Amino acid sequence: MHKAFSRLLKKDIPFHWDQVVQDYFDSLKNTLIRASLMYSPNYQNDYYLYLVIVDTTIGMVLVQEENGIEYLIYYLSCNLNDTKCKFSYVEKLAFVAMQAVQIFLHYILLQKTSVISEQPYDIHFFTSIDRGEILKMYNHFAGV
Repeated sequence: MHKAFSRLLKKDIPFHWDQVVQDYFDSLKNTLIRASLMYSPNYQNDYYLYLVIVDTTIGMVLVQEENGIEYLIYYLSCNLNDTKCKFSYVEKLAFVAMQAVQIFLHYILLQKTSVISEQPYDIHFFTSIDRGEILKMYNHFAGV
């Protein structure tokens, strides 16, 4: 459904608000009205990072659990360009993980973050013990 809006943003495509876009907008509006609020992080708790990969889109959701309830801290999704759409699933997973490190570094640097994806990769990283390694990796990929 996100394509209904993203097609309106493409270069050299005329802007046309049709019924498909209106239906998506109404659905999105209703979802946001009923959605739970985002919460401020508790910097003493560990994080869970959910990674979602669809053919043309990646998504990341950062949550914390307290008393058995997951609370939304941050979420982000973006469309992939034509080149990245050709990546294999594992390459897309690595790409979204690298994006997550860059975006959420200030949240996850001091606490353990468990990464959860659709594939059965058991990934647990970013503990307070190896934060120096995280900074080295980040600096390497960021070209610092």
